[in-house]
Amino acid sequence: MKKIIIAIILLIVAGSLFYYLYWSPVYRLKAMNVIPSNAAFVMASDQPVNSWNDISSSQVWSHLKTNPEFALITDYANYMDSLVQENDWLDYVGNKELLIAALPVQNTYDYAYVMDLSRVSRLKSVQFYLQQILDDSYKVTYRKYKGTDVTQIYDSYYKQTIHICFLENLLVMSMGSNPIEQIINQYVEPQPEDIYLSEVTNEVGYGGMIRVYINYRSFMDYLGQFALENAGMDMLKQSLRYSGFKGNVKNNGISFKGYTNVNDTVNSYLKALYTSGNGSHDFLKIVPTASPYFVSLGFKGFPEFVENLEGALNSNPEQKESYTENKDLTEKFLKIDLNETFVNWVDNEVVMLQTAPSSKIGFQEYAMLIKTKDPEEAGKGLNTIREQIKKRTPIKIRSINYKGYSIRYMAMKGFFKVFLGKLFDKFDKPYYSIVDDWVIFSNHPQTIKNIIDAKEEEHTLYYDDNFRDHYDQLSEKSSVYAYVNMVEIFNDLKPLMEIQEWKSMKKNEEYIKCFSRLSLQLTPEDGNVFKTTFNASFTDPSLLLVDGKTSQPSPQPYQATIQRIPEKELPWERRYTSVLKEIDRIVIPDLSGDEYVEKYDNGKPKYIISIKNGWKHGRFESYFENGEMQFKGRYRDDKKRRHLARV
Repeated sequence: MKKIIIAIILLIVAGSLFYYLYWSPVYRLKAMNVIPSNAAFVMASDQPVNSWNDISSSQVWSHLKTNPEFALITDYANYMDSLVQENDWLDYVGNKELLIAALPVQNTYDYAYVMDLSRVSRLKSVQFYLQQILDDSYKVTYRKYKGTDVTQIYDSYYKQTIHICFLENLLVMSMGSNPIEQIINQYVEPQPEDIYLSEVTNEVGYGGMIRVYINYRSFMDYLGQFALENAGMDMLKQSLRYSGFKGNVKNNGISFKGYTNVNDTVNSYLKALYTSGNGSHDFLKIVPTASPYFVSLGFKGFPEFVENLEGALNSNPEQKESYTENKDLTEKFLKIDLNETFVNWVDNEVVMLQTAPSSKIGFQEYAMLIKTKDPEEAGKGLNTIREQIKKRTPIKIRSINYKGYSIRYMAMKGFFKVFLGKLFDKFDKPYYSIVDDWVIFSNHPQTIKNIIDAKEEEHTLYYDDNFRDHYDQLSEKSSVYAYVNMVEIFNDLKPLMEIQEWKSMKKNEEYIKCFSRLSLQLTPEDGNVFKTTFNASFTDPSLLLVDGKTSQPSPQPYQATIQRIPEKELPWERRYTSVLKEIDRIVIPDLSGDEYVEKYDNGKPKYIISIKNGWKHGRFESYFENGEMQFKGRYRDDKKRRHLARV
């Protein structure tokens, strides 16, 4: 009888403990509530141990962890494993929510780890567990910060200190004292809930291998550590509020899908895009494979977008005044109706892209692609504008022909900026051509020529297998689609950066180029948010050559062939094949003159070229660095009229 009573008592105690740990009501402080508002990003997982095992075994992380910045995250995670993985209480912790937050510390960022222990936090004090898992190689000290006990564990082997504290049901850890103090500050004196962040977190929900929340005000500063700051990033910082994603990390790259809310009080163009629907991606059939980047805007129709833009501008008087002033000035000066001559024939796609340079002189080539509803109507509208410009300006209207396509020139300062914003302000004096259903504008005729060649030879993104593999993860329609080919764009960034910034960029080159293709898409969703997709294709760095190309590249139609056989074994014509091809690829950066002279560093001329309308046209001479003439000949409309001959 006594044994039965003891058994009943033990059963009641065990049942009570089980209920206490698993079923009893418990107040839970949400982990996101203690993250300071200045966090650049937060990574979260409901199953951190399993997720980390998947991520850390991927080729992506195997490469990134060799970078000191990312290796720090690995060290932290390994530290966490070493402390808890071999102990019984991991059974309670392993599948609890874990957050990793990047917090600003002076001129850099450090990381804090927050784990929701739920009922496990009721069991015993942290000191009890430390006594169970730490040996003599660790020195443990304690301090208080704003009434909270902070435990400091010094590892004599790694010579690092871990800082740990409990905030109700949350375990907080960092390798530096500042991040944990920032979190305690937020706990003691919580900032008001950010409704825009809550909007994104509610849309994303839970689940997935990993969730990521980005605060664009701080995230752009975080990227600045890697010398990635530019005007475009400043625009994102001002225009976007938060993004939230569910994502996966695999051997072939990183993919995230989620939601983004925008600061529509700052950027009326994004607000107009949100209300104007999506556009298709037919432009991929004419964008050359090696293009460093493009940004496409899509909508149900351009006239509807313009109408929505004018409505959105009503809430921003400064932008409204600038828009109205520029539009009225253009219409009055040229005596045209912009709706009739431009807006009404534009269809549902507008793209701004940078193309691969046609020569090595550093001239950056841009193009704008506008899809037309009717190419004939587009031609009539643009001809009207050209004729009006001709009447009112002394600028000569130029026209040249290439493969049956007319390439024309006209000055139209501020024209595209009126409807499309600062992103398109590079086209004040463009060349343009109508190619199939597209009007192609560019800052140089050579760029249009290259696009026509790529289209006819099917050397465009649409036909590129590597790009198609990347694009398969994306939607075929969007409101905004930004794409970057990191291998192609990397060296183009050098002229845009300060020397020290470029040195920092070069230092991280392999960690930037390994994400060979990046895509970001925004698609309007109900609730004033954009559905957002981000995809980064990973290329094994061992496949990247010194010049940044891959060992298995996409077709590159404009690469000059370099002879590898010793010169003495070749006839003169073959020895200079590569030089002659490079001469053909010279692009004239200044279209206003009749002659272009390129010089060596010693001041002596390298090339003297007669030009007309931006083409090589007339006399051509090239020189060795010592001043001796190398070649001479003649061109007509950028083609050899007479074979170049060595002097």
